[in-house]
Amino acid sequence: MYESLKKNDIRLFLLGLLSLIASAVWAYWPALSGPFLFDDFANLDALAAFNNGFSWDAFEKYFMEGTAGPAGRPLSLLSFLINDSSWPSLPYSFKYTNLLIHVTNGLLLLMLQIRLVTKITDDLTPSRLFIVFLVTSFWVLNPYHVSAVMYVVQRMALLATSFVLLGLVLYVAGREKLEEGDNYKGYLLVWGGYFCGLVLGVLCKENAALFVLLAPLVEWLCFSRRKKRGLLLILTLVLPAIFFIAAMAYQWPSFLEQYTWFRDFTLSERLLSQGRILGYYLWRYLIPGVGYTGIYADGFEKSTGLLVPPATLVWLLLHCALFFLALFFSKKKPLVSLGILFFYVANVMESSVVPLELFFEHRAYLPSSLLLIGLAHYKKISRMVVVLSVAIVIFCVCLLHLRAGYWGSQPVLKAIMVNQNPSSERARIDQAKYLVAVKELDKAVFVLDEYKEDYSPGIELAANLVALKCVKNMDNAEDVALLIASPKKYRAKAPMLVRATISLVEKVENKSCKALGLDDIGAFLDSYIDAYPRDAQSRQGYHIAKAHLELARTGYEGFHVEVKKALSEWENRELITGVCSELYNLGHPDDSCECYMENKNVFYEWAQQGKSLPQKIFGYNNDIGKVFSKQMLDACGAVPEMMENKKTAVR
Repeated sequence: MYESLKKNDIRLFLLGLLSLIASAVWAYWPALSGPFLFDDFANLDALAAFNNGFSWDAFEKYFMEGTAGPAGRPLSLLSFLINDSSWPSLPYSFKYTNLLIHVTNGLLLLMLQIRLVTKITDDLTPSRLFIVFLVTSFWVLNPYHVSAVMYVVQRMALLATSFVLLGLVLYVAGREKLEEGDNYKGYLLVWGGYFCGLVLGVLCKENAALFVLLAPLVEWLCFSRRKKRGLLLILTLVLPAIFFIAAMAYQWPSFLEQYTWFRDFTLSERLLSQGRILGYYLWRYLIPGVGYTGIYADGFEKSTGLLVPPATLVWLLLHCALFFLALFFSKKKPLVSLGILFFYVANVMESSVVPLELFFEHRAYLPSSLLLIGLAHYKKISRMVVVLSVAIVIFCVCLLHLRAGYWGSQPVLKAIMVNQNPSSERARIDQAKYLVAVKELDKAVFVLDEYKEDYSPGIELAANLVALKCVKNMDNAEDVALLIASPKKYRAKAPMLVRATISLVEKVENKSCKALGLDDIGAFLDSYIDAYPRDAQSRQGYHIAKAHLELARTGYEGFHVEVKKALSEWENRELITGVCSELYNLGHPDDSCECYMENKNVFYEWAQQGKSLPQKIFGYNNDIGKVFSKQMLDACGAVPEMMENKKTAVR
């Protein structure tokens, strides 16, 4: 298979490999000094469990209380722990590790492509080896992947890709052994591939479960259809795929419910939008430098019809064309088909019916890896093509280095993100928060104020704008009107509503606001509950927010009434603990005790609700039950004394 390669070819290949690694390190180096971003804080703050030293209890708490996904993602969490065992932390080591994982993924991709090309073509010529190396370099050095690599929490996607690629390498090696008649080594490698790609991959991020579809895809396109497959191999390929499809079908009612209550787009709108989004993934990966989103994609315009916007239909037709092209070449040029279909299959979980947010750049990381492998069907290439290809890679390196420079500077990055994503509220809010942190309040107000000139603000931006203007004592009637109208834009999460309400009430009570009053905040909350159909969780958030408003407006009794309404909506353990404790802190231990006693069943009957896979396997119950019991003891222990004081007062 390697007869065409000479020693000089191999030396050049190894030299190129070293150059690739050096280029990747050089290109990404400026980004290593960059800050934590966005979801980094929510996922990495669990490291605070080790702030008082390393212990088994801290170790168990850290791994078992992860909320990033239903599988708990323990291997990703372990990798974070290797970087630091405390929080707050410094981002450098986390980003450096991400870069090492990315480079490793490039090497795994190279190994996989060499095996696949050798299998399909039977002759790994110097030209084909060059093409494989070029395709790998284009993927490793592509500027489009900078957000996946330098956004720390996306290590979960990087590691999932690592195990999927390793799993496919092992699977292909195993299939080769089976074709040679070595069943023992063959099945050992095949099952080892499934263990790495599926089990270990899912423990990093759930989309690695797509390995059960990717392995059969490789089997179909890359291994001879004329040879009979053993029953054991067929079962290995078919049973996990059936289980995956059945699991997705089982979740279908939950998906539909989330579309109804949680998202501001329908299932049909999501599917229509994904056609354009997959097109953007392709376009921006294949044409480096075209478009730049980064981590802020909340301003993406959803598709509401085939011609709204018109690009929806265009991309739908192009996807159909690519799909039929893949089917057409499946026998003549299977590597072309593999590259195209791998892209679509690897996007099945995050770009289909699962009710995730519409668009994120990092979702193209694994799907794009084999996209150009079909070029390896060319046995020979001209010098002009070689020169042009090298020039493209050099261009990618330079552009990547430039973008990495943005990622290495917090003020520059936030400004660039706002400039590149003018419709993104998250980009604006994050830039404003940074400006507030460096005490540039006027600039922060300007950043948020500028948004409303072209777009209708949602709850978080409108609330932040009014709160900032209250601090400056410059809020006005227009700002208040925007705040009241903001819930109509999309379904905001309940915690966001509560945080916004508490902040605004506090500023009104401190007499910081000129135009905003408590009645205006009440109108804002009424607008929230009327804007969309609300699930129990959202209604609960509304009542908690209103409770804080009523505490300022009518006093404790109004607060207590709304708290009771909130508790009747949904049995949320964290909320119960917080609310019952708050009643106690407000000087009403009798009401607090009643709150604990009425809701204590939640900590027993609902113990399995919302648990991650590791929590269910190991029977872990988080610390909230202990906190609940202690708080209940404190509150109820104070009741007799309270009652005694009341009796004395009456006498």
